[in-house]
Amino acid sequence: MKARKKCLEHSYSEYSVLENFILYSAKETFSPEA
Repeated sequence: MKARKKCLEHSYSEYSVLENFILYSAKETFSPEA
């Protein structure tokens, strides 16, 4: 159970980083100052 939880936390962390990168890219792309 512990190992499984750690695995889930790891993939959630990677997903979070990816999501933040996508949001940041979108902000840069659609920024009027770009």
